[in-house]
Amino acid sequence: MKYKFFDQRAQECHVAMIQALQNLATQLEQERCQESRLVEKAVSKLVKAKIRDRQTVTAIEKEIANTLDSE
Repeated sequence: MKYKFFDQRAQECHVAMIQALQNLATQLEQERCQESRLVEKAVSKLVKAKIRDRQTVTAIEKEIANTLDSE
């Protein structure tokens, strides 16, 4: 009887630990998804900024070229 009690307690402990690990795995997956979305947003903003920079440089180059041509 005594061992049955300890066996039952050990089983309950194992079930609780398994549940905790499953919860942690789920939480980690959610955090990874959230991090991936944040990285995607950051990359998108960087790409847009790079495009704007390139467009600005191109516009300045054209303005300089037009100014030099008109002289």
